[in-house]
Amino acid sequence: MTMIPERQQKSLDESLIPLINIVFLLLIFFLIAGQISHQQDQRIQAPESASENTAVHPEWMLEMASDRGLRLNGKRIDLQQLPAQLAALNPVGNQRISVKVDRALLAEDLDKLLEVLRDSGVLSVTLLTRATVQ
Repeated sequence: MTMIPERQQKSLDESLIPLINIVFLLLIFFLIAGQISHQQDQRIQAPESASENTAVHPEWMLEMASDRGLRLNGKRIDLQQLPAQLAALNPVGNQRISVKVDRALLAEDLDKLLEVLRDSGVLSVTLLTRATVQ
């Protein structure tokens, strides 16, 4: 029976250390990268739609919850602050924005929001919905 010398066994363990370091660095990278992306408000129940078009990831996301609370790219704001926030994001005024509203909101709430967006110079609004289950 041949025995592996102690020196060779140590060498195998030491060769795994760089691999372990890389795995931990990748783990840390993906933990941080996952935190950076904007998380949508999960409490908002979007209305259903039969449309098969899917929206691309918007540059600006405006969410309105059932309590009429607004979030612009995840940051809570008031309706009165919205024009100033939009002007700060894009001073040229040719913005395109995606809007996600709770299905419990009334049409007049959405109308007020769209009026503020129009007055702020937003040219294109995409209303986000859920696909209808068939």
